Amino acid sequence: MDYLDRIMHDASQPEPQVERWRADGGAQFLELALAPISPDDRPRHVTIWHEALSDGRAALWFIRRGDRATGALLAELAAGRTAHVQAPQIAPGEDESLRGRLLKAACDDLTLAGVRVVQSFQTVDHGVEVTALTEAGFRHVNDLLYLVSLRGQFPTEVAANLLELVPFSEAEHARLADIILRTYAGSLDCPDLGNVRPIDEVLAGYRAAGKFDPAHWLIARHEDRDVGCLLLGRHDGESQMELVYLGVVAEARGRGLGIQLVRAAQRLAGADRCERLVTAVDAANRPAIAAYAAAGFIAWDRRSVYLRVL
Repeated sequence: MDYLDRIMHDASQPEPQVERWRADGGAQFLELALAPISPDDRPRHVTIWHEALSDGRAALWFIRRGDRATGALLAELAAGRTAHVQAPQIAPGEDESLRGRLLKAACDDLTLAGVRVVQSFQTVDHGVEVTALTEAGFRHVNDLLYLVSLRGQFPTEVAANLLELVPFSEAEHARLADIILRTYAGSLDCPDLGNVRPIDEVLAGYRAAGKFDPAHWLIARHEDRDVGCLLLGRHDGESQMELVYLGVVAEARGRGLGIQLVRAAQRLAGADRCERLVTAVDAANRPAIAAYAAAGFIAWDRRSVYLRVL
């Protein structure tokens, strides 16, 4: 077949369609979706994602020509009607428009599934993957710094402080929801995300971060008033605690209460025999970053966050 014949042959082929991965799907589509991961680490990630796909915690969309994978996109399905999509991947030499087709199909399916918010966390704020996200309706909302405090930084004694910390109970659901909404007012931490979802969906997302233990969800009180909260989640397999959310209401800020809550989180992580405490903070939230730095946290990664509300 000469060059002209090949062109005519290709033009006669039907346009490849976006498909949704099923349990009997080929491994090549998952391999392509994970192409940015180093070859040494990829087999472990393939196993993790295959398990998530099999039990419904993830979804995969792909495009193929015959038996060859030409594009693939992975998404993690999270609590609180949220999904996290990775950057769409295409095979070398394929048309860049395939990235947009994958994102459109994914967002259409996620909308039908009742997902409200789709996020994508990118290591950079430019490139073909980011261009595809923005063209598909995602917007850059903030950058996140990922912080860690190792066990050696945890305080060993309870210092005198101004706060009373009250463990959460299910009967206090409405009270905690009200506190969190009050902490969003004037917050520098991801301000664009405060009103995207109803508070009950936000709380469901917080609860799903690590192992939920009501003893690790604390309402902070000062002078007989609710002034903030501290929500932690344990990750058993990694011997670490995650500081899922920390907030102080607007009228109580500027009194050093935030650093007291950070120190309380470290003490709880130490008491639970964790080796590290991890969290993420808006890179533009300088007061929070300063408080974490004062408590011995260091930054280990940074991500640009792209958001689409369905």
